[in-house]
Amino acid sequence: MLKKQKRGKDVSLQRTRKGEEMQSLKKKPGIERYFIVLVSLFTAVVIFSILLIQIFFSFTQNAPTVISANNPLLVILLFVFFLALQFGLYKLIEWSSLSTKILQRILLVYSGIFGTAIAIIFFAPPMSDVWSVVNGFVVDNWITIPYTEYYPNNLGLALVYQAVFKVFGRGAWPIMYLVNIASVIGICWIIPQLTRLLHNEHSERISIQLMFFAFPYFFTVTYLYNDLISLVLMLYAILLLFEFTKEEKSKILMLVVSGISLGLSYILRTNTLIFLIGIGLYLVLRVIRDKKFTINHQMSFLPLVIAIILQVSFQITAPKMIPNFTTKYAQPSISWIAMALSDEKTMEGYKYKQPGMFNDFESWAFDKYKKEHSEVTRHDFLLDIEGRKKMYHQFVSDRLSNMVRHPYETMRFFSKKEIASWGDSSLAGNRLLMQSYEKQKDVNEKLSKDSVALTQSIQSTALPYYEKNRDALGSPVAQFMVNTNSILNFIERPFLILTLFSTLLLLVKKRFKLDLEKFVLILIFFGGFIFHQFIWETQPRYFLSYVALLLPLSSISISTILHRYNTK
Repeated sequence: MLKKQKRGKDVSLQRTRKGEEMQSLKKKPGIERYFIVLVSLFTAVVIFSILLIQIFFSFTQNAPTVISANNPLLVILLFVFFLALQFGLYKLIEWSSLSTKILQRILLVYSGIFGTAIAIIFFAPPMSDVWSVVNGFVVDNWITIPYTEYYPNNLGLALVYQAVFKVFGRGAWPIMYLVNIASVIGICWIIPQLTRLLHNEHSERISIQLMFFAFPYFFTVTYLYNDLISLVLMLYAILLLFEFTKEEKSKILMLVVSGISLGLSYILRTNTLIFLIGIGLYLVLRVIRDKKFTINHQMSFLPLVIAIILQVSFQITAPKMIPNFTTKYAQPSISWIAMALSDEKTMEGYKYKQPGMFNDFESWAFDKYKKEHSEVTRHDFLLDIEGRKKMYHQFVSDRLSNMVRHPYETMRFFSKKEIASWGDSSLAGNRLLMQSYEKQKDVNEKLSKDSVALTQSIQSTALPYYEKNRDALGSPVAQFMVNTNSILNFIERPFLILTLFSTLLLLVKKRFKLDLEKFVLILIFFGGFIFHQFIWETQPRYFLSYVALLLPLSSISISTILHRYNTK
C-alpha cells in the first residue's frame, strides 16, 4: 500500500514537472528556443564522440605517450553487467522500502567512510602541484621566483594552506584530507538534491544510487588541491540559485550564500569562470523566456554580483597584504594557449606526452629564447615579460597558420587531444592513487631506519626483516588498486558510459528542447569541453566538475525509463 502511494506521488510530481517544462517551452521566443536546440544538438555530438572514446580507446597518465585500443565487445559486455548490477540494486532498494532520507544518510555515511579509507590507505605528503602550492611563497629553484608570483591563479589555495599553517603549525597539511573528505560528502549530498529540484523524488533516488559508484571523486581525496573544494562550493551555489529562481525557497540569504560560494570557488580555481559565464547566460535567457524582469529576476543576478566583487576585491587586496609580492612577472595567459597547441614535431627532444598537455613546453620556450638572445639565464627570461608574450603570440600565430594549411593533421591533433582528455575513465583518479602510493614508498625509502621504525610502529629489531619484505608488508588493498585495472574496467568506465549514454538519451528524447534549468548544466558542460578541447591545456582531472553536471541529467533520464518500465 505504501509503495502504491509513493508511486502515485512520484507520478503526480513527474506530471507536474512535465507540465512545467511544456509550459516553459511554449513561452520561449524563437531566439531562445533555437539557441537551446543548437547547443543541445552540439552537446549530443560531443557526448557521442566521448562515448566512442570510452568504447574504443584508453589513456593513462602513467604511460602518457601511449594511447591503447580497447576490445569494444569486452567494454560493451562489462557495461551490460554494470547495467544489470544497477537494475538489481534498484529493485533491492525498491523492495526494502527505504525512504529517500534514509538512503541519503546511508550515502553520506558511505562517502565519509570511503573517503576516509582512501585517505588512510594512500596517505602521503603533498606532491606535484600541491607541493609547489604549499611552498608557494618561497623562491622556486626552477622558476627562480615564488610559485604564486608565477602562477597567481593558485594564490587562493596557497593562502588557505598558509592559514592552516599559521593556526595549527607547518605539519598540519593533513587537515586538507579532511577538507577533501568533507567536499566529497557535500558533493554526494548536493547532486541528489539538485536532481530532485530539477525533476522529482524518484530521480533523486536514482541519483543517490549512482553516487555510490562515483569512484573518481572518492579517489581524488588523495590530491590535496582545489578540485573537490571548488566543485562542492560551485554545486552548492547552483543549488541555492535554482531554489530561488524556481521559487522553491525565495530567501535573499540564499542568494548571498550562493554568491559567496560562487566567489570562493572562483578564487580557489579560476577555471570555474566557465561556470560563472554559464550561470550568467542562464539568468539572461530566463529573462528572455519569461518576457519580464521582476524582482525575482533582478535579485537572481545577486550571486554573480557578489562573486565578481569577491574576486576583484581578492585580486586587489590579497597581493597588497603579502610583503614583497608582485604579479608583474606572472606567466601570461597566452602561454597556456601556446602550450595547448604545441605538437610532437615542435616538442621533439622534450618530454612530449599528448596534444594539449603540459609537455615540458616552458623548457622549449626558454631554449628558443636563448637562441634569440646571447647568454641569458632562466631568470633573465622570466624578467622579460614582453619578450615572452611576443614569443608566445608568434608561436600561436604560426601554429594556427600551419593548422589551416594542413587540415588532416589538425583533425588528428585534436582527436588525440580529446582521447587524452577522456580516455582515462577514472578522470585521473587511478593516477592520483598511483602517485600517492609511489610517494609513500619514496618517503619510506629515504627515511632513516629509526624514523621508519617510529612512523610505522616497527620494533628496531624487526627492521631488517621489514627492509627485505617492504612491498609484502604494504597495504594489500593499495597494492591491488594500483597494480590492476579491475576498478577501471568494472566500475569507472561503465559508470562514465552510463552517465554519458543516459544523458544523450535524454537530449534525444526531448528533441534537444530542455527546460532552462536542465539546459544550463548542458551549456556549462559544452563550454568546458570547447574550452579545454580547442583553447586551453587539458588533463582528465579537469573534467571532474563537468561530469558532475551530467549526473542529475543522467539520473532523470534513467528515472524516466524506469517509470515507463514500472507502469507497463
